[in-house]
Amino acid sequence: MRAPQPSPTGIGLDLDGITRRWAGVTALDGVSVRAEPGEMLVLLGPSGCGKSTTLRLIAGLDQPDEGRVLIGGRDVTRDGPAARGLAMVFQSYALFPHLDVARNILFGLEVRGVPATERRSRLAEAADLLGLGQLLDRRPSQLSGGQQQRVALARALVARAPLCLMDEPLSNLDARLRAEMRREIRALQQRLGLTMVYVTHDQAEAMSMADQVVLMNGGRIEQAARPDRLYDCPETVFAARFIGQPPIGLVEPARAPGLLAGARAEDIRPTPLGDPVLTPDATGSPLKGIVAEREYLGADAVLGIDLDGYAPGAGRLTARVPGHHAIAPGTAVALSIAPGRLHVFDAATGRRVDPPAGTAADLLRP
Repeated sequence: MRAPQPSPTGIGLDLDGITRRWAGVTALDGVSVRAEPGEMLVLLGPSGCGKSTTLRLIAGLDQPDEGRVLIGGRDVTRDGPAARGLAMVFQSYALFPHLDVARNILFGLEVRGVPATERRSRLAEAADLLGLGQLLDRRPSQLSGGQQQRVALARALVARAPLCLMDEPLSNLDARLRAEMRREIRALQQRLGLTMVYVTHDQAEAMSMADQVVLMNGGRIEQAARPDRLYDCPETVFAARFIGQPPIGLVEPARAPGLLAGARAEDIRPTPLGDPVLTPDATGSPLKGIVAEREYLGADAVLGIDLDGYAPGAGRLTARVPGHHAIAPGTAVALSIAPGRLHVFDAATGRRVDPPAGTAADLLRP
């Protein structure tokens, strides 16, 4: 049984047809998306896709050429940052080096004239929540990267804004700290019921933290969906290839011109030809190939398999097997694909289509 979730304290966010141009270049093209109250929405995509521009428009640091920004149902498109009632955590943390941790956390409240008793109460609450109680008299230069990140989070929390924006906040941390901090941020967001918009290029962050992932490419939304939906049912070739590690292998099926087809690595099972445990069905499968490369990753190994009848590399699928699996490069294998796990796309449009009738082997056989 799932534990009951707290009532959200966050508010809804709507982007309605947002377009932004600079010097004739369209940075955002008709972006529309909604974050529900208390939802963690992650903007994901490669550099230059428009995710940081989107965050700046939400924050009021920039204004769109077309479209509207609504926070809690209120049109704030032409309002400045201060009028939007939100908090923001920057990639650089933006801490004042000459102020101690306590003053860094409270700086915004002091500027707004919040009474001293209220400031002390909020500081104590945030410090307790983020484990900063023993660090309040230190300067930023005396803190680790993870501690500086917690100070930036505390500064956002004391504002008690129902909408919090985060712009690549973990990119300056090492891999271990990133994993630790993303768990902490997600737990904090859920505990407080905040609405949070989080920008990242790291799919592990997006998939592990988000209620909704908005995958962007070239200033447009490729797909907005729950992480599991984005992974299991990518709507475009870009989404299929960008999400997932290793990237999905897609083949141009000779039996269905104009289509691309493939499967996730874990949905492909390679079995060496001549293996005594090979089932009769697999032995009779027309889908065969040669292991072209093997990448050992510890618990897993990733195999690049060139299908028979295709030019080397042109018909390559990727399979994930246990790390102790003994399949070596040069091994001839039969391939089976889990039922219902074949992904098919229109090669011209890049959009998902229903697979033709028949088995995966029927479609992928040259």
